[in-house]
Amino acid sequence: MSTDKDYYRILGVLQDAEDIVIKAAYKALAQKYHPDKFQGDAKHAKQRMQEINEAYAILSDAIERKKYDSERGKPEYEYDSTEETDDLLHTLDKDWADATEYFPDLVGIAFRLSKLSKQLEYTFKVIVIENKDFNNRTKLANGLKENYFKKYFGTNNEIHKFAELLFDENRRDVLQKLNRAVNLLGSNVAPTVIIDKIKKDFPEFENKSAPTNNEHELTYADAIFYFLVVIILPLMMFIFR
Repeated sequence: MSTDKDYYRILGVLQDAEDIVIKAAYKALAQKYHPDKFQGDAKHAKQRMQEINEAYAILSDAIERKKYDSERGKPEYEYDSTEETDDLLHTLDKDWADATEYFPDLVGIAFRLSKLSKQLEYTFKVIVIENKDFNNRTKLANGLKENYFKKYFGTNNEIHKFAELLFDENRRDVLQKLNRAVNLLGSNVAPTVIIDKIKKDFPEFENKSAPTNNEHELTYADAIFYFLVVIILPLMMFIFR
């Protein structure tokens, strides 16, 4: 086992992904890169399958995964929009489109999670679909979001609000700096120490305030865009390919 390899990134999942998510990701990627199905370079497919199998062997074993996590140290925030995660999301397109016909608010819930993390969106969709836990969809989404913020930005609510602002502004570079500061100083330090320093380094945020809950409500235009681009378009490509 090597901590130099990011097994979570290889499978396109979050570091705290549940077993059901890891299993679903492995199954989808293994189908994609299976020698009898992969349309590209056979050598590349073989290499990817070796990486995928190695990652799954560690992350599907509770003891090995715990050991691997302990050697990796504190989670560092990085932008997680990878080709693998996008591929994983597309494997859910048909089931997700069907589910949204019965629960239209799933579109908005998934969209808000996707603004934070594509891997978070995938986690939510897998758990809802595999567990058929549609009745608890809002509670599940809120729990995933809360855990995501605690993992990367500690437990302080003011830091979380500042992180919300940075996500709204799509400032991944500043989020990385915020994550490093929290990992270094901890959650008990006064939040103004961290926030004021970052605002000093990035003056464009000096007079901006954290978004309110209302500002995170999905607009009708957002919902239409998400439905067309993320659900309908991939579904049509799947049907007519």
